[in-house]
Amino acid sequence: ELFHQSDAQTRILLGGNSAGKSYAALGAEVANHVVEAMDSEGNSTGWAVHPYRKIKIPNVGWISSATEDVQKEPYGGTQSYVNEFIGHEIVGGTEDRGVWKEKRLRNGSRIVFKTMMSGPQAYRSATIDWLAVDEPHPRSVINEARMRLIRSQPMGSMWWALTPVSDPNKHTTVEMIRWLMQDLVRPALIRQKQGVPHNGVEVWHMHMKENARYIDYKGAMNAMSGMPDHEQHARSTGEYMNMTIGQGFSGRTIELLEDRTKEPQAEGHLAYDDRARFQEGYTYNPDFREGFVYRFWEFPVNGHEYIIGVDPGGVSDPTSATVIDVNHRGVVAEFHGWCDEVDLAKHLQVLGLYYNMAEIAVE
Repeated sequence: ELFHQSDAQTRILLGGNSAGKSYAALGAEVANHVVEAMDSEGNSTGWAVHPYRKIKIPNVGWISSATEDVQKEPYGGTQSYVNEFIGHEIVGGTEDRGVWKEKRLRNGSRIVFKTMMSGPQAYRSATIDWLAVDEPHPRSVINEARMRLIRSQPMGSMWWALTPVSDPNKHTTVEMIRWLMQDLVRPALIRQKQGVPHNGVEVWHMHMKENARYIDYKGAMNAMSGMPDHEQHARSTGEYMNMTIGQGFSGRTIELLEDRTKEPQAEGHLAYDDRARFQEGYTYNPDFREGFVYRFWEFPVNGHEYIIGVDPGGVSDPTSATVIDVNHRGVVAEFHGWCDEVDLAKHLQVLGLYYNMAEIAVE
């Protein structure tokens, strides 16, 4: 319901397999945009039935899938959801070997079907009112498609449903997930956690358990046996875990460790005041910077010794730095985010000076 209520221009629904994300995004939300609302006498109101947005009728929208085979899949394909929700409203259109190209509704609205395999050139030279995306897409395709929304009045909206799983042996699929997480999902989740109003993007997670009425959750988890823990996690919860390397702890170990964890005292970044003295110039700032975050469980204590371990990021994974208090051997702070080698050096300088000239070990 929160997904439908949101007024964000871009909405992203990350869900486990069979969690109901496609049903909500490709079925219900598409219907909300194209089915015409009638008044008490059965006359058109000129607006769609969407309960939370004012959407003019008729309108034009795109639904983008990964491939034509995925689009026409009888159970769970884009066409199946559209047909289930608004099949009775369709009066014409075009298709090729069972693949829908365009469908026209009795109220004059049109739905055009796209696939990312056609490349960004297939998403040019048009004005649309809405865009629905199914599963991961390349940045170039999404950016081109989003530009088609800015010409409509009012500006059109986009929503996206996907399970964030990539094939570690295929760089293209890893990159499709990585850019989405880095550019859209992580900044939005940080703002939501802070309680800061969205800046045009909102994100939700849908756990497979939320659809337990319609699927056998236990059976589904048994079917995933043999998959790495991190893949099972993504397929059941919709939460992203990088599949390029295996995780250090099993799911069961993580559950046991959760009882011993605690939330950080503060999150934000470290700011430098060049008017202050060398070490005292670094101070905690609660504001976030997009792309990275500092988390603080304990602030520096005079007389304590600290060490910092660093795992630099690569093409598809972020950098992580952990600060440990040598006196009690506990984690007191961490830095996590995306940055190049030069920026990483600056972050580590700030962090090391702030924690009493900490010794730093970089992998």
